[in-house]
Amino acid sequence: MANGSRQAAWEFFGAELKRRRENAGITQSELGARVFVSGGYVGQFEQAIRKPQLDVARRIDDALQSDGIFERLWRKL
Repeated sequence: MANGSRQAAWEFFGAELKRRRENAGITQSELGARVFVSGGYVGQFEQAIRKPQLDVARRIDDALQSDGIFERLWRKL
């Protein structure tokens, strides 16, 4: 995957994370507390500045009850 394509894919990951978090009615800080990272770190995932570790992606899935989408995306990227 070319760097531009990879970046676009991570941007999709971040946008989907933000959409699902907002639909759940929780803040970045609240999600961060649930997955044992800071709210600012969640914001960096959403903006595709940083990429979460696999275990964090799994905890996000658990916290948002997202049926493993973030782990699957992480594995594809």
